[in-house]
Amino acid sequence: MDEQVNRPAGSGWSLGHIVYVLLRHRRALLVGLLVGLAGVAAVFFITPTVYRSEGKLLVRYITDTTVMDPVATGGRIISPDRYGDNIINSEIEIFSSRDLVEQIVDEIGLAKFSEKGTNPVQRFEALLMVARNLHVEVPKRSNVIRVYYDAPNPVLAQTVLSTMISHYLKKHVEIHRAAGAYDFLSQQTDQ
Repeated sequence: MDEQVNRPAGSGWSLGHIVYVLLRHRRALLVGLLVGLAGVAAVFFITPTVYRSEGKLLVRYITDTTVMDPVATGGRIISPDRYGDNIINSEIEIFSSRDLVEQIVDEIGLAKFSEKGTNPVQRFEALLMVARNLHVEVPKRSNVIRVYYDAPNPVLAQTVLSTMISHYLKKHVEIHRAAGAYDFLSQQTDQ
């Protein structure tokens, strides 16, 4: 025959049971808490502080239209895809190109990349530092490029990013300028 056990409703883990278990294992809980706090403190004091400078750039899908004659431009017509992904990807490649990174390192100078009390940074190390700490992101279906740079001090982060953006804008104009546009205008002026 089956025995039926009558339990009162709500029996199980009560507040008293929980307090009893916590008090019974208080040493293990205290040791775990102290080890966790020591780990957090060690990570906080050991890892270096990283400063981030961030910028956003709007990329328009407009080409240089200073030339009136299609013969001078070589019939160059740009037709972006539906969301402009090809154009945005091209701009990202321009932004993260090695020659742009070299221009930045040369303009800022190697001394700015060295930390106090360490050996001076070589040019190749500075190039690697800039390339590794430069991050370029684009949200989906957007024509805004988000750029940020991480550095061990805030002045270097701001300097590298502002220099990078100014050099990028020059490079952007240089690349997208219609070939022969100014030659055509000078010929028309001479005539």
